[in-house]
Amino acid sequence: MGTGLALLTLLVLALIALAFWRKVELQFEYLQQKERRGKQIARNWLKAQKNEVLKELRNRALLLFPLLFGVDREDEGEELNALKSRVRNLHLAIYLLLMAVVLLGLIGKGPVQ
Repeated sequence: MGTGLALLTLLVLALIALAFWRKVELQFEYLQQKERRGKQIARNWLKAQKNEVLKELRNRALLLFPLLFGVDREDEGEELNALKSRVRNLHLAIYLLLMAVVLLGLIGKGPVQ
């Protein structure tokens, strides 16, 4: 049972990493659309390391919507609101996955004697 719980915990941690990766990509896309640069900016936030403007935009995207704070509900247009909604949903998914890691840790520890 211990090996199964360890593998399940590693799977949940991998899902958290993937969800956070997607969150950063969405935040980068949000900043691109907000700054109205659209197709002039690279679509992949990792490719932004080559250009100083893109590098600054990528760094701002990393800190755009902190995980422990809510995403504001300002009306900024349909596309930007859709991106913020997707980021908000990823926040909820990350919270639930973090709770699953804690529960798996408690289950793996066993009963208190």
